[in-house]
Amino acid sequence: MPEHVMTFLLAELGTSGSLDGQQRPVVKGRFAPEKFEGILIGYVNEYVICNGCKSLDTILLKKNHLFFVRYHEKLWS
Repeated sequence: MPEHVMTFLLAELGTSGSLDGQQRPVVKGRFAPEKFEGILIGYVNEYVICNGCKSLDTILLKKNHLFFVRYHEKLWS
């Protein structure tokens, strides 16, 4: 879901931008690399890592316009 990451990034930076033809972010403005790193770490903590077991083996599900992180093993049990 590159669009979800991009939406999060742009909201955190308070700027506009888009994804190019190769799904790379193009952001309007100048920002330090550390700023991007901090925002992406925040995204991983919020939408990638399972809050219960801290696993990275997760899936991001969208239900009724809300996003949920589910641990891959819990989906099948």
